[in-house]
Amino acid sequence: MPIIAPDEVARKATNIYPKFLKQWILGEDVAEFFITSPSPDCYARQIPVAVDTKFVERNAGTLRDWLDELLPDSAVDINEEKFERRFGLRDGEPHRGVRLLDRALTAEIPLPFGEASLPLRSIAVLPVERATVFIVENNLNLVTLPAFPRGIGIQGAGDAANRLECVKWLANNRVYYWGDIDVEGPPFSRGCGTCSRPSKAS
Repeated sequence: MPIIAPDEVARKATNIYPKFLKQWILGEDVAEFFITSPSPDCYARQIPVAVDTKFVERNAGTLRDWLDELLPDSAVDINEEKFERRFGLRDGEPHRGVRLLDRALTAEIPLPFGEASLPLRSIAVLPVERATVFIVENNLNLVTLPAFPRGIGIQGAGDAANRLECVKWLANNRVYYWGDIDVEGPPFSRGCGTCSRPSKAS
């Protein structure tokens, strides 16, 4: 094993330390932002701190260790491993297709074309009442749903049961799951039952 002379160690340390110190200070600035603005609901690249756009991504491990210790429990989702979701950042939120199956609903629900692809946060605030909701696995099922009195179709996917937990109005409406009874189907149906009135699988 080669032996590094003490002066060589000192030279390398002198070159590394300023870079390390700068990263440390920037990390503190990011941590301070989260402390003063917990769960900021913005993308990592929108954090108003003078760091490059990939700083959080590169230093996610260190920042996570700090924030787990510094933030209150209410600002940390301990069930999430991904940095963005754990600390309340936006994370490329998925869109889901929504169709109104009853034209009369256009007077209540602001979907001017009766069909749209929306982020989950937008679906969650739709004023849906006394409706029958059909959650389907794919877009083909969604676009071929027939007309139904006070009916709404939502495109799901294998993870839709977990994703749709944020759509609180499902709990006040009748929900049907329509999809294949395959690997993803039964868990999907069971999961829907955890975030709404008992769902029916077809």
